[in-house]
Amino acid sequence: TTATFETMLLRSINARPTNIIRKNSGNLTQKRNKVDKNCFLPILDANQFNGNEKKTFCDSILRAFETSGFLYLKNSPLSEKLIDKSMQTCQHIFGMKEDQKNQIRSRMGSNPRGYYIYDGVGHGEIGGSKIEAFLMGNESSSTADMRKRYYEARNMEEKYWVPLQKGHKNVWPKDDAHFKQDMQEIFDACHSTCNLLLRSISIGLGQKEDHFTELHAKRDSNLELKHYHPFRETTKKVVRTPEEDLNYQSNVSIGEELDNDGKRVRVKSHADLSSLTLLLQNDVNGLEVLSSETGERMWIPANYVPNAVLVNTGNCMDMWTGGRLKSTKHRVVETPSNLKNSRYSVVYFCMPDWDSLMKPKVEGGEEVLFGDITPFV
Repeated sequence: TTATFETMLLRSINARPTNIIRKNSGNLTQKRNKVDKNCFLPILDANQFNGNEKKTFCDSILRAFETSGFLYLKNSPLSEKLIDKSMQTCQHIFGMKEDQKNQIRSRMGSNPRGYYIYDGVGHGEIGGSKIEAFLMGNESSSTADMRKRYYEARNMEEKYWVPLQKGHKNVWPKDDAHFKQDMQEIFDACHSTCNLLLRSISIGLGQKEDHFTELHAKRDSNLELKHYHPFRETTKKVVRTPEEDLNYQSNVSIGEELDNDGKRVRVKSHADLSSLTLLLQNDVNGLEVLSSETGERMWIPANYVPNAVLVNTGNCMDMWTGGRLKSTKHRVVETPSNLKNSRYSVVYFCMPDWDSLMKPKVEGGEEVLFGDITPFV
């Protein structure tokens, strides 16, 4: 069923619907963020999905991902209370003493999950501004179980891949059950939010509602907390050896030439590998999105909007739809607010199951599964 759907979807990517946005039916270009005049991305209400406006909502979702590739979503499973809890969880974990952080450090090369220092997505970010991170995955299933069907499809013997996957386990602080419980709650709400969005995209594309959710059934996704320390005055650039560079996350594609606009960059311009990415952030801004809607490429702010989650489509959704749904580059830069204050963010990378079909087999070629293109082991 999945293969049939993917083939059909890839063949129909040029069939752009003409009735996505109608006058007086939630035109995205008219709906601006009333909280911040510098916000140019649409704000949608998830409550519409369960009401009479479901079709309009799904069309609006599709239109946003076809244009900017980003939108804000309110009233999702990520409730106001849970968004507040996520920021408190960030402050809690990154406020721990160094010896406590050392106990939950990730082991790059064997287990990427846990606490680590994030130096950006490529060479050249301005140094002097420490970024801490904490990464977790699905707690209820092992990576070996989630990825078994992929390795079987590739006829790989268990003795080669099982040892690689067994080391991927979440790392939790001792005697801190509340942190683990809170993280699992946030992870589950992020998954539910992505399911709502994936169903909306399927409906907007005129497909069965569960087509995309079927490709994410194993919940093999990642949840990452980040703490951007106040920006220190320095011109030192981050430089890593090739060996060190391999130890950092590779869930992005980098566009260095886009950052030469005079701004000091904390995380360089990149696109996400994911199907969808969810971002929760505090009111210390810095995220920018590359827009070309006016015909000229320019960076626009994706600032904090109270009680909303920021959503973007990633490379996987771009690949499935032949570029119809955009994987837009974005970055984090120095701003007046993050010069003196800490920026906290919670990022959920919604990833397909490893055995999900990305490209069907065509004459003279082979089918591509997600496990074939992911840089993770």
